[in-house]
Amino acid sequence: GIYKVGDRDKDLVLDEDGALTITISAERPAAPSNWLPCLKGQKFYLMFRAYLPTEPVLDGTIVLPPVVRTS
Repeated sequence: GIYKVGDRDKDLVLDEDGALTITISAERPAAPSNWLPCLKGQKFYLMFRAYLPTEPVLDGTIVLPPVVRTS
């Protein structure tokens, strides 16, 4: 029943430096904050949505960080 992580999520946890780390995995992590479950061995689509984007989003000067596979 979890399909998104957003700024309105009450259990959203930011890193010490203010960054947001999202874990995408089939297994529930020990600390499930910012966790998006996926089906083991299945493809999934990752999407970023910006509502009412500002100029840096529109002109492409904001670059999203890469997705990093950890295991």
